[in-house]
Amino acid sequence: MSELHNEIWLQSLITAPIEESTSLEYKAAPALQNNKEIRKDVSAMANSSGGIIIYGLKEKKDANGNNIPDALDDVSTTHVTKETLEQIILAIQPPLVEFKIEKVETPSLGSSAHVLVVIKKRRPFRARDFFFIRTQGSVRLGGLHPGLLTHRPFRTKK
Repeated sequence: MSELHNEIWLQSLITAPIEESTSLEYKAAPALQNNKEIRKDVSAMANSSGGIIIYGLKEKKDANGNNIPDALDDVSTTHVTKETLEQIILAIQPPLVEFKIEKVETPSLGSSAHVLVVIKKRRPFRARDFFFIRTQGSVRLGGLHPGLLTHRPFRTKK
């Protein structure tokens, strides 16, 4: 585990609260049950600026409508291990090889979270037939235009 990604760090995100951004996303534990959504979120993060996705952190809207962390949500109840999450991510095309998954234990709460660090790469990554990009607080469907992502739908040939 990273010295930065620990229980104190997770609690500080909630206490501050630090809102989601193009490089920080919160996901409740049940999000680990949807492989398609995991690949979509990770490829969108890689196609944007790179960043951190935290599985096991519930979110809520603040008074301004921004997504902020609400509470820890134990990922061990999903039975999705760090290794399983890695295999799901490796199905992204082309293979996304520069990422790191850390399991962060939160002993005071008797729970844990998965912190996924996605490294920005120059080429676009896709989740099955579509390319996605992450914008402020959301994931958008994007297409390709001479090496650049645009906001037009793009379907690959099978």
